[in-house]
Amino acid sequence: MSRAERAQLDEVPTLWQLLALSDNQLERTDLVAMNLAVAKEIPSLAELDIARYSRLADEWTSRFRQELPGMEQRFHTTPQNWKNDIRFFRVGMLQGFLGHIIGVRYIDEQKHAKAVYYKNASDLFLNGVIETLQGTCGNMATLHVAIARRMGWPVSLACAKTHLLSRFDDGQVVHNIEATSTHAGTFASDPDDEYIKRFNLPKKAVQCGSDLRRLTAREMLGVFVGLRARHYHDAGDMDRADSSYALARVLFPSHRDSCVRSLIPFLWRADRLFDAGEKGNPDSIFEGLAPTIAPDVYYAHAPRPGVSIRAVSAAELADRAISF
Repeated sequence: MSRAERAQLDEVPTLWQLLALSDNQLERTDLVAMNLAVAKEIPSLAELDIARYSRLADEWTSRFRQELPGMEQRFHTTPQNWKNDIRFFRVGMLQGFLGHIIGVRYIDEQKHAKAVYYKNASDLFLNGVIETLQGTCGNMATLHVAIARRMGWPVSLACAKTHLLSRFDDGQVVHNIEATSTHAGTFASDPDDEYIKRFNLPKKAVQCGSDLRRLTAREMLGVFVGLRARHYHDAGDMDRADSSYALARVLFPSHRDSCVRSLIPFLWRADRLFDAGEKGNPDSIFEGLAPTIAPDVYYAHAPRPGVSIRAVSAAELADRAISF
């Protein structure tokens, strides 16, 4: 890599600078910087000091790296307890380190909520979990991946429907790490079959490339943009939600969650671009497509046949979409 390329990667990038990088350059970019470059474009987070959060992640990584050799004595004493695989032990110990030493935990009031509205964008991005030590699958899994990649390990985000997890995949073995599990003295690692059962994932979710595979850096960037879109949606900003989902789908076209969540903001925009009765208005879209292509989405989240979508407010649309 040239000196100019290295300098470009070492700078705190904007989202648009990230989009211009090659796949190889993007894979070498700090995941904290990637995540927060997306978050920084949200008006309420415009003043984020990305370099500060990257330094804090560096400090945690340095501390973990110093403690890991001592931890590994446990592995060498009882390797059978760790699948006889030092790689499994290491990524698991990182989760234990974050949960039990750093003190990261799931946001208390969201643990058992039937529906969560992410009006606070920090609940989804790394600044929130680093600052408060409380997070969600969106930023807890990303934190695990960001530090694992600092360790030089082949770890990335993976999707399971609306859920995010950390996934070690070196081409020989796969280990899923459940970043939201922070029970004292433990870490959680379930096989793909368990996630398929828990989230009722159809075969197509895996076969199409959406779920339960190690994502590329560009696809992870798409996930982050999708998280931003989710915040905008839940905050009632359908204009920005639609724009963000459009970009998310370009970066990660096979992501099923972004696809389905983008429907309501898309229909909101179509209603404002086309008059009733005009081709392109949501009425015409539903009439032509809904019965054959998306009946479940149509009947569950759209007005009943014969009721114009123009009479539905953005807030009502958000309420309908929250159960996706």
